[in-house]
Amino acid sequence: MSTQNEEQLKKQRERFLSFSFAASDLLLEIDDLGKITYALGSIKKFTGKESASDLLGQHWLEIFIPKDRMTLEHMVTKAAPGHRCGPSLTSLQHLIGSNKEESEKKSNVVISAIKMPDKPQTYIGIATSNTLIDQLGNTCVISGDKIHDKESFIDSAQQTLRIAKDIGQDVDLSMIHLPGAEKAQNRFGKEAWSNLSEGINNLLRDYSIDGNSAATLGAGHFTLLHTSDVDIEELVEKFSGISKEHDPFNEGLDVDIKNITADTRDMDERDIARALFYTLNEFERRGTNVADELDTLSSSLKVFVTANVSKIREFKNIVQNLDFQMHFQPIVELRTRECNHYEMLCRFREGNTYEWIVFGEGIGMAAEFDFAVCRQALNYIDTKRWNTNESYSINVSGQSIADKAFLIKLNKAIDLHKNIKHRIILEITESTQIRDLDFVGRVIKSFQNKGIRIALDDFGAGAASFQYLSNMHVDYVKIDGKFIKNILNETRDMVLVKNIAQMCKDLDVKVVGEFVENKEIAALLLELGIDYGQGYFFGKPSPAPDYKKPSRR
Repeated sequence: MSTQNEEQLKKQRERFLSFSFAASDLLLEIDDLGKITYALGSIKKFTGKESASDLLGQHWLEIFIPKDRMTLEHMVTKAAPGHRCGPSLTSLQHLIGSNKEESEKKSNVVISAIKMPDKPQTYIGIATSNTLIDQLGNTCVISGDKIHDKESFIDSAQQTLRIAKDIGQDVDLSMIHLPGAEKAQNRFGKEAWSNLSEGINNLLRDYSIDGNSAATLGAGHFTLLHTSDVDIEELVEKFSGISKEHDPFNEGLDVDIKNITADTRDMDERDIARALFYTLNEFERRGTNVADELDTLSSSLKVFVTANVSKIREFKNIVQNLDFQMHFQPIVELRTRECNHYEMLCRFREGNTYEWIVFGEGIGMAAEFDFAVCRQALNYIDTKRWNTNESYSINVSGQSIADKAFLIKLNKAIDLHKNIKHRIILEITESTQIRDLDFVGRVIKSFQNKGIRIALDDFGAGAASFQYLSNMHVDYVKIDGKFIKNILNETRDMVLVKNIAQMCKDLDVKVVGEFVENKEIAALLLELGIDYGQGYFFGKPSPAPDYKKPSRR
């Protein structure tokens, strides 16, 4: 090889290292056996080793906590030359911290992997995690024992598919059916069935595009977003093998897996949501045969619209006639256990409320539906609760709060009920639909000038939450319930909630914690600086605002 070529390769390597360290604190080079052949960066901080030479020859997975290693290994095997894999959020085996309290917490990092063209080595970039990075990592978190249900999967998949579209990543949706799974539970027994379920969850996470894009739909139905190069025959063998491994009689279960292409190039997030909903509902109803008819998400969208002409008409009638009910769930001050206000929640008389709402968004009627809810809520407060001082929060989607026609109608309706304006809280949901933050910030200010308070729902659920808080000066934020429900056992959730509480206190914003299911969670949230709690411990949604203060004992 000529001296000139060697010099060019040296420069290419130096540029690559510089590029890697623009986003990483530690860079590892590993061979095809997973052994570390080169290390550069914050070695002692991340691994506890004194120098790079102490790492050479060690398997790179030993740096991370054991329960993440299988998924990390699978992530690296998917790294193609010139194409980055990740980022994924995980935890180091080595504990970082300058004091005892910090050292007792696992150290979160975000990792990415890439292969260089025509080289056997793989490069691992490891970056320090913080509250903001954790928000980005939430869509690609590795650790955790549970996978999504259908509703949370659809919410998460919209963002995953949007990111995949932005970076040009080809993604498929797999529908997995284990026929006869329910009947086989008795044969397996409780313990073996629990072990099988855990094994399936791990397998789904391993093959999902970001370690998080998988769901169990019940009755032996599962779904999975993965890169288009996944070997489906191999996945079938893995499912079959794991079912035999846990079956006391070694019979295992039949496995049926079919793919559709998750091509979303001409689809916005609303289109993706309704296409996913229709596809998964049909999969539950008809099995994997639905993939023979719906070969892409875009074709699912077309069939959805055609098949739902009568349902669209029915939804319009419901909206026009206000043919739904309002339920009330108390939001309670954690320090005094007194009710601060009630959230008004819509309940359809027939069918699943969540599916109806997603359906309405899918056909472009979110603003019409939100206005119908606001009319119903304002009428109720002004006519049924006029002689009380109770406050009520009314849900308005991010899609609607940015709709000028909706805002004109809402302002007129509020002016008709001006005597109760000081008792109204507008709670902005689905904030990911907001595109013009400056405009919505001005809208919020105009409502506040009228005496109406503003809350931001599902805070922390997306990477943009902190940007929203910067642009929109709201009165309340409601922390997404997924960070609350496991807070007694998950250190990273507790740290995240504590950081949000402190930040909001500095900004003079009140904080509500959702999913308060028991007194222990309520006590911990109060200790972390959360102002209010909402959940079954304080009361389920009910047809009337009727809060009964729980005993402190």
